[in-house]
Amino acid sequence: GSDFASLRTRATKDGETWVIDGHKIWTSWSRWAKRCLVIARTGSPESRHHGLSAFIVDLESPGVTVATINQANGSPELAEVFFDGVRVDEQALVGDLDGGWTVAMYLLSCERGSYAWQRNATLQARLAEFASRATEPTDIERLGQSAADLFAMRVRSWSTMRELAADGAPGPQSAVNKAFLADSEQYLFDTAERIDPAGFMWSHTARDEVLLEELLFAHAITIYGGTRQIQNVTVFRQLVSGHTSSPTDDYLDAALAAVDDAAGPARGLETLGYRDVLADLDDTDNLRAVCAVFEAIGRRASGGPGLAQLLQAVLGEATTLALNTAPADGGRTYVTVDAAAAHDEIVVETADGWATVAGSTVSWDSDVHYLVADRLRTGVVDLAGATAVDSAAPRRATTLARLALAHEVLGAADAMFDVAVEYAGQREQFGATLDSFQAVQFMLAESHIARTALREVCEATRNSLTDDAATLTKVLAGRLGRRVGRETLQSLGAIGFTEEHPHHNWFHRVMTIDALAGRSPALAREMGARLAAGDIPFGLTL
Repeated sequence: GSDFASLRTRATKDGETWVIDGHKIWTSWSRWAKRCLVIARTGSPESRHHGLSAFIVDLESPGVTVATINQANGSPELAEVFFDGVRVDEQALVGDLDGGWTVAMYLLSCERGSYAWQRNATLQARLAEFASRATEPTDIERLGQSAADLFAMRVRSWSTMRELAADGAPGPQSAVNKAFLADSEQYLFDTAERIDPAGFMWSHTARDEVLLEELLFAHAITIYGGTRQIQNVTVFRQLVSGHTSSPTDDYLDAALAAVDDAAGPARGLETLGYRDVLADLDDTDNLRAVCAVFEAIGRRASGGPGLAQLLQAVLGEATTLALNTAPADGGRTYVTVDAAAAHDEIVVETADGWATVAGSTVSWDSDVHYLVADRLRTGVVDLAGATAVDSAAPRRATTLARLALAHEVLGAADAMFDVAVEYAGQREQFGATLDSFQAVQFMLAESHIARTALREVCEATRNSLTDDAATLTKVLAGRLGRRVGRETLQSLGAIGFTEEHPHHNWFHRVMTIDALAGRSPALAREMGARLAAGDIPFGLTL
């Protein structure tokens, strides 16, 4: 259980053997297992986690009794195991004497890491199965959101698997895996319950019985392997507490210096050689540098021509991309573009494909109020006169825009997190700092879980860019960025909702970016529709 250091099962040395007495409840798979790992106390009761040792025990040994526990979903997976004078030889000791805590923590981190990878594969299959039954638009959108969640979980757990393969230990980062997996699995099965006409509450087939068992088991994922709340405690104590500022690297440091240029970000990007980098976006170092620029823009809540120049590098001189479109009166269309763009030609996605319109044919609206000032420009145009164009360049521009904007959200999320952690560590109420209260700790832990997942997908997509990966990353950026914004605002309290506090600059930016190059709900519907048609958007090959 969660109070692991208080365990009372004892191992006593008797000559060349150890005698184990006690019992363990909630032991998974022990009904079928041949052996189990037992953590027993070999020190004094006061030694807590310092006096524990690990042993391998044969479950067919004299003195072992396995009592099955039937779960609420009908599965006999768990059992209570009793050890009454069970003898094991000295070779059964795993690791050092009184070193059982280290063994247990290593195995627990591996369980939370490797299990997430294995479970993700199962959930991908369930996602496809549930999608084949979906018809309602809201359910299809939820399936698309689940596709994005599982993409993030797959990427996150893959990094853990690589660490394990290199003989590393995931450590407290595995708590992030477990928390994100729990949220993702429960969301998927909640969607499945909506899709089935009876919510799987009664079964017409043997397959439905299996799915009902899995649906009910999903309720327990926030309990087993460490409760969801314990994961938050671990994340706060070991990953958030003591945090001062989000890390940087050489690429981001250079980009931050450019954005902070005294002459403005446009001059800073010019000095950085940004346009030269844009000349070869197939080069991985160049793409990393571009993403660093957008992450820096997000951290500083800055402006500049970064996006306009990126789009122009793909689409051609004085050409930009419509970042948002909406129906207008008289059969016309609202188009929104980057305010820094030179838009002699504007590329627009229509129901019939991609087309261009002359910027001179757009009636620009100077009265539009924008949440982020000086970032965008909106006008209305009749697309009847648009000229069809090949889709290759616009699709490439859209993919790069989604990746870049997701990195901008990442930068803003890190900035919001930094100020919230600093404030919680300084502000006092009831004679204690805010970060000493568990409610605030949980808010900051949730923020860290969200921004960690977003960083993983941003980096993975940047390293192996595909259209699907960029789309799924953009879906996640909209949702996870908002989660960080809400949780950090809540931890800041009223001061965070004032104009003088910088939080709104980042949060409003996240909300605005979500509306550009595809909003999270719309992109999720697009992914969900593909799932319903049997096309599984895995994102990228790991």
